[in-house]
Amino acid sequence: LEDIPGYSDESQDTDFDLDEEFQNIIGLAAVKTRIKQLEAEIRIRKIRERKGLKVDSTNTLHFIFSGNPGTGKTTMARVMARLFHKLKIIPSNNLVEVSRKDLVAGYVGQTAAKTEAVFNSASGGVLFIDEAYSLTSANEQDFGHEAIDTLVKLIEDNQSTVVILAGYTDDMRHFLDTNPGLASRFPDWIEFPDYDEEELLEIGQRICREKGYVMSREAEEKVRELMAREKAKPNFGNGRVVRNCIEKSIARQNMRILEIDEAAMTEEDLVNLTGDDITL
Repeated sequence: LEDIPGYSDESQDTDFDLDEEFQNIIGLAAVKTRIKQLEAEIRIRKIRERKGLKVDSTNTLHFIFSGNPGTGKTTMARVMARLFHKLKIIPSNNLVEVSRKDLVAGYVGQTAAKTEAVFNSASGGVLFIDEAYSLTSANEQDFGHEAIDTLVKLIEDNQSTVVILAGYTDDMRHFLDTNPGLASRFPDWIEFPDYDEEELLEIGQRICREKGYVMSREAEEKVRELMAREKAKPNFGNGRVVRNCIEKSIARQNMRILEIDEAAMTEEDLVNLTGDDITL
């Protein structure tokens, strides 16, 4: 890393603490455990190297993040960028988040250049490709396969950049089958489960606090009921659905208390969300 221009020990994420970071993230116990294991594996590997012991040099730090939307995949990608930077695995904590439209062009010969430019923008950091499965298509005229082939080569030639591919679980399994080089370069699969109703309520409460509101007990129960109903639907949006719910509920509360004379308004009126306010 010392050979990379601009790198220095002083640039490290010295104030980053993984345990503190995890305290601010609701749920995802299994995901947190896997990332803690990664931290331990990296630290022990470095100790073994310093003591002249044999280490597995074939390990690649590229990942599949699978699960429904709103399960914290992008949040955890940011955490890993800072963690790997602190551990001197990558020279930057930069995270570049992209999707198909950022990689695939509409004409022959353009996709490889476009993909390489995006990859270079994340050089030395983390490249996060959301809905990566959309790069594949049954249409022979589609250039998504060219983006995949280009990525595979770039990953092989650039060891200082971490790549994370994200998407729905079943779609990502099919996606890995489309290119023989993908599975071997992305051996670490991390599944992001849906949040349960209590975790979704906790997320909603946090969003409320950030916006300067609180939920009554009736409002909390209404949120639980709405989330239980929404969870039964396919491709549940998790945290995104909760945020939607809170924002719409605040809008409804604003309309309700606007009918109160301002002189009579109390702080409680202004900050409380009631059961009747909760909507989706």
